[in-house]
Amino acid sequence: PELDPWLFLDARSKVGEIAFEVRERDGRNLVPFASVEDDRKDIACFDGDDQTGDPKVFMLVLDDSGRSYSYANFDAWLEAAQADAER
Repeated sequence: PELDPWLFLDARSKVGEIAFEVRERDGRNLVPFASVEDDRKDIACFDGDDQTGDPKVFMLVLDDSGRSYSYANFDAWLEAAQADAER
């Protein structure tokens, strides 16, 4: 789907490599799958420890703002990403 400014990550791309490096420093078992390409530069990650089949989406915030947010699951994240794309 068209989700600009969100992009799905390719783990073999430079952005994908950076996302995996950043998540390793976070200390949680996160699986990056998308990033927002605007001033936020946040990275959407699945909870790699979730075994329910409907994992929470944690956001890696790459600025010094202290912001922290997450979504209940992929569907909730997708709804927010689609709202971003419509703006």
